[in-house]
Amino acid sequence: MDHGFFEHNIVVIYFFYGLAFFSMGLAIWLVSSRFRTSELRLAGALLFLAGFGIVHGLQEWFDMFQLLDERGGTNIPEWLLLPEVRLLHLVVSFLLLVFFGVKLLFANRRTRSTGGRFALVGAGAFLALWVASVGLTWLVYQPDRAAMLNAADVLARYTLGITGAVIAAWAIWLEQRNFKERGMER
Repeated sequence: MDHGFFEHNIVVIYFFYGLAFFSMGLAIWLVSSRFRTSELRLAGALLFLAGFGIVHGLQEWFDMFQLLDERGGTNIPEWLLLPEVRLLHLVVSFLLLVFFGVKLLFANRRTRSTGGRFALVGAGAFLALWVASVGLTWLVYQPDRAAMLNAADVLARYTLGITGAVIAAWAIWLEQRNFKERGMER
């Protein structure tokens, strides 16, 4: 397929990409209220997955609005389009994903713990790793503002995003046992 198609339609791609995450988060949030008293361990962590979806969807729309602004197509206040705001959305969304995964992972243990404390410590540890890696990058390379923001973005994706996705996937995979024990295999 021609690369020009994607370059020409990148705003539309960002719109639907953001819509997918936002819709997922909104749907999980709306449904999760029905499961607050559920015995399923997954129910206790769903709000954080919903938060991830909503915030990550907003972050993708932020990218879309930045592109529209570069093309002169928005009337959004400049402070709202700052790259630091975009980075904040990205980091918060990935932290919510890490929190979801760790909370569910520790809720899957055979104890009565809900995993909340472990999730907070786990997300905090990964946030500290990201902050340390950003700080170390700045100390070693002393890049300009744009390069530093790009480095912080990449480091967030590697230290928080990929890690959060792996932990969440692992926790959901472990949750299968709980579903099988309840006869909910399919």
